[in-house]
Amino acid sequence: MCAAVAPGRELARGLFDWFCDGPDADLDAVRGMYEACVRAGGPGRITEPADFTMLVASRLNFLLVQARVALDPQAEPWHREWAEREIDEGLRILPTPRQLADVLEVTRAR
Repeated sequence: MCAAVAPGRELARGLFDWFCDGPDADLDAVRGMYEACVRAGGPGRITEPADFTMLVASRLNFLLVQARVALDPQAEPWHREWAEREIDEGLRILPTPRQLADVLEVTRAR
């Protein structure tokens, strides 16, 4: 079942997908995209920590699935190897509390 996503949560996911690849968020790019979305009349606003729940949940769910594949002795070796690479990347891009706070500060300032 699919459900509608709150626009702010979808926007938060997009900001992190595009501008938070590693330990530091590109806050200038986050600010630019966020302000452009607001100016264009987009409905998404990021105003509270709950606006990051979809982002964090989807990244953790992806890691869970990859961990299951990596640990599955019945999986093909190349599937396990792929899953291990996905886990490495998933952990690298998992939002940190500091990144979440920094992005929230940028979007609240708008």
